[in-house]
Amino acid sequence: MVAINIPGLSLSILRQQTSVQAGLPLLISGRFTAFGMGMPTLIRVFLEGPSYDPQLRSFDTFSSPFSGDYTVNVIAEKDGHYNVYAQAFAPPLIPTGPPFPEAIMLLPPFAESTRPPLVVGLPFEGGVAALLPDGTRESLPAPPLQPIEFRPVITVAPGVTVAAPGVPTRMIPYAPPPAPPAAPPALAPPAAPPFEAIVRATIDDIRFSPNEVDPGIEATGVLSWRNTGDEPHLFDTAFYLVSPVGVRYGPLQVNQNISANPQVPATQNLRLGTAGLAPGVYSVVAEIYDSTTGVLLGAVTLPSRLSIREIAPVPPPPPVPPLPVEEYELFVGIYPLMAGTVIKWPPPLIKPEAPGVHYYLQGVTVNLRAVPAPGWQFSRWEGMVSGTSKTTDVVMNENKLITAIFEETA
Repeated sequence: MVAINIPGLSLSILRQQTSVQAGLPLLISGRFTAFGMGMPTLIRVFLEGPSYDPQLRSFDTFSSPFSGDYTVNVIAEKDGHYNVYAQAFAPPLIPTGPPFPEAIMLLPPFAESTRPPLVVGLPFEGGVAALLPDGTRESLPAPPLQPIEFRPVITVAPGVTVAAPGVPTRMIPYAPPPAPPAAPPALAPPAAPPFEAIVRATIDDIRFSPNEVDPGIEATGVLSWRNTGDEPHLFDTAFYLVSPVGVRYGPLQVNQNISANPQVPATQNLRLGTAGLAPGVYSVVAEIYDSTTGVLLGAVTLPSRLSIREIAPVPPPPPVPPLPVEEYELFVGIYPLMAGTVIKWPPPLIKPEAPGVHYYLQGVTVNLRAVPAPGWQFSRWEGMVSGTSKTTDVVMNENKLITAIFEETA
């Protein structure tokens, strides 16, 4: 559904991480504001993908009536490339409940976020291994994290009154100016204008305990800072790690609407993820924003605050002399012929003297996946395995004879 772009409305989106395993929840958060203020509204987060089989799944939540913040977990069922984005809707005309578990009769959306990418698969350092429909795996690098979007400063211009066309202006007769009045008595000096509070904040220090962690382990620490303004205020904070070569990662943690009294030392707990970061000594960057306007109040880079260890590889065990291993033949038939194929993983051993016979070593588990041809559908397995699932596993402890049965689609 295409969103209507309405000036003064802002919808942001933030991925807590850019890669995730299929079937596991991923936390998505953001903020919806109207003219700089949070409003309660229906937020629908869309998960679009994977690229080889585009589908669109949606996950509903509501933004906070005070701050406009929202959070929701999304789940991808298949591996591959995805895009995630959010749209803001007016509250549904029919309330959700047991008769209507999902929001229906929605008006068109009036705000839409950006569409950052996401990869889904088996995680490894720096990306995921995505299982493709043909049974192979492809390495997908994790997209970089983007800075959080803060709501913009909204300026409202003063009103202007314009006379309706065709309406004559009322004429006022001229009158001579009156005689100048007598000199007034001396007045007291005018009162000083009201004092405008200044919003300021200062970052004192960041310490991690311990200050050295293994790769992938969460780093815990404490931020020391102060509200150096004149009145209590709300602040937002964001934290990044900077590698020895100057690469900036993050934000790895974002906190919003932190209340602080003026000139009172304050602390904040930190939990920064290090998954995908190379070993080395990292600097930490802390930024403080005004929650009301989104203006950056201060940023500081603290060098050499956190070390990520380099773990030495475990030496391989001494080689074990090979033992004689039996070989068994696996024959998989197709019925009817040309109705489909069966993919075997891992691939079989093929001997030059018997090119048509497929062999496997004793104890190997072979995964069989039935792929029907157009106009056919898989029915069942027969022979030394049974079942109706398209995939099955076979342990090679003897010669196996298996037949994949297909039937024509209606």
